[in-house]
Amino acid sequence: MKRLLGIAFLLVALIVATVLHWQHHYTPRPRPAAFDPTSPLAELCTLEGFPLVMWMPFPHQNFGALDVEPAYLATIGRLAGLPAPRLLDFGPFALPPSNEMVIVTDEAGERFIVAARVYPVLAAFARLAGRLAANPYLAGGTVYVDEREAEVRWEGNVWSVRSGIEPSDESAASALEPTTPVYALIDLRQSVHPLPAARILLSPREGGGLTLGTENQVPDELWQRAAAMSSPDLALLLLEGSDPVLDTSPRGLAVFLPADDGAWELPSAASLTMPGAKPWELPGENLIRIGRDIDTVPHAGWTLRAFDGSSLVAARELTDALVPLTDQMVDDPLVWASWRELEPSLVEIRRIARMLEQVPLVPARDVERWRDAARVLAPLAADHERLMAVVAAEPRALRLELIPRATTE
Repeated sequence: MKRLLGIAFLLVALIVATVLHWQHHYTPRPRPAAFDPTSPLAELCTLEGFPLVMWMPFPHQNFGALDVEPAYLATIGRLAGLPAPRLLDFGPFALPPSNEMVIVTDEAGERFIVAARVYPVLAAFARLAGRLAANPYLAGGTVYVDEREAEVRWEGNVWSVRSGIEPSDESAASALEPTTPVYALIDLRQSVHPLPAARILLSPREGGGLTLGTENQVPDELWQRAAAMSSPDLALLLLEGSDPVLDTSPRGLAVFLPADDGAWELPSAASLTMPGAKPWELPGENLIRIGRDIDTVPHAGWTLRAFDGSSLVAARELTDALVPLTDQMVDDPLVWASWRELEPSLVEIRRIARMLEQVPLVPARDVERWRDAARVLAPLAADHERLMAVVAAEPRALRLELIPRATTE
């Protein structure tokens, strides 16, 4: 009996240890880590001639926890004008279970390297399974990604997929420095307005949520002044400040909370523009240019444009709050800022997309951009209340925060 109890105890202990190991190493959960410049994948982060490099620790867990899929990243890339990072299936896993993963890509996403440092036991099993199943994605060999030839390699437990890479591409640039624990490190080597060419960190936010920011910090005073503009009466507020490089004057675009959700009701919106700056086009403006004038009035040195009187009233109040903010940007110029109440903003964007897709004269690419915006916001709005982003001019710096919904005990 004692022997049977001992065997039963060992079996239970083995099962518990296996479950805990699986939960710790494989199940989706936030798991930030610091970038190590001595890791086997760090050398890939120094390749020249590639405008976008992304490093991620434990990608199968962090991407699972963030509910990020390859199609989602492709949508973000289309909206930002950046190449979509290549994320390739690894057998039954959406992403390779690994300590770290690196993506290196060109502007068009045609020349790229995807590499992962796979867990050693799983790496050996994957190579064996690939040989038995004649699967070059796991065993190594020639594969095709979007009809482009690519090569799968194994170097120890490092699995990589390469397409369009020549020996001359592997010259070294400056190495990346160690970081605090992050979910991702993005080396953006060419600016995409309003983002600077910089190293951008996706990190846990104190108090919950996420922070996306450059190594250069947005000045705290500028962030606090911008944060004061957040309002539950707004679905969306964009503000573009004076930029000495782009020679722009401040302008803003606000979308106010709608009175109802009518499919053909134009959004309550206004644009606010300083003299000399090009105003933003109001959502749906191209539908009503013929046969209807857009209300345009001066206020506090700004030019306000809106669809209706109630939007103008709200725009005047908003401008009175914006003027002190923009007047104080002499020492800390604001290039760009965004405030989004995520759920109301998602409702409005979906409504605009539905409205535009029913109008034959609207270009398909315009409709698709609104759809893409809804696709990007949907998973964020599920768990977060607000998004706020600020880009400072000197030095050029980005800070974006996703603020989670308030929880009630």
